[in-house]
Amino acid sequence: MIKYLALPKSFGIGNFQITFYSLFILTGAIIALLIGMYRIKKLGYDPHRLENVFLIAFPSGLIGARLWYIICQFGSEFLPVFKQDGFGVGLGNLFGITSSGIWFGN
Repeated sequence: MIKYLALPKSFGIGNFQITFYSLFILTGAIIALLIGMYRIKKLGYDPHRLENVFLIAFPSGLIGARLWYIICQFGSEFLPVFKQDGFGVGLGNLFGITSSGIWFGN
């Protein structure tokens, strides 16, 4: 039998949980920003203009990814909640709001 190393999905600092996938996304985005700033400086442009683009593009990408997930999973994951628990609970479920508080992901 093959045994796999089971890594935790997150680690905590006090009551605050940090997931590993969020660290990977953020690290990749920052590395892409730094490489882009380096390359744009070599081309003779102001690298700080790229920071302004990043501040709009990164959150927009996260919001777009969530909307795409909702669109793709609506019939299997979200529609049953709308049918069973009603519109208000279903709408809250789209954005991770539950009766016990806001769900930040695992």
